[in-house]
Amino acid sequence: MRLPGQPFFMLFASVLLLGADGLHVPSSSSTQRQIDEYNRRQSPDGQHCEATGGQATQYWDCCKVGAAWPGKNVVVRPAHSCAKDGVTRLENPMTTSGSEGGSAFACNSQQPFVSSSNPMLSYAVGARPIVLGEDSFFGACYSIQFQELPGKT
Repeated sequence: MRLPGQPFFMLFASVLLLGADGLHVPSSSSTQRQIDEYNRRQSPDGQHCEATGGQATQYWDCCKVGAAWPGKNVVVRPAHSCAKDGVTRLENPMTTSGSEGGSAFACNSQQPFVSSSNPMLSYAVGARPIVLGEDSFFGACYSIQFQELPGKT
């Protein structure tokens, strides 16, 4: 459960950047290195990213994550997909997503989670509109502060 004002890191479309693919649990130091590297690439002064508005999802639909398709990301391998049980890993990255009638689903290990070392920090895979194309955000790590607005659920 995310608390009001709690930092929430979303990794858009790829769980492999932080190593949260079920084999690794991100440590705060590796997470900070990823964030620092992202900031260096995105910020003119290398110190911070500029705050901007936008949309992000906050749901869990169990569909195969976008990064599980070959050629979608620039990492060592596609993210894993799992059978309907959420545990059994599928070896064929071309297996169609369950959301399209296939048998590939997100793995239980790809669900949003709260850091064990810092309960005020959460991690999740997110989705966003593809305005500038996937290459503009795919595999990026974002620090998001959700606003507590009246009427927001």
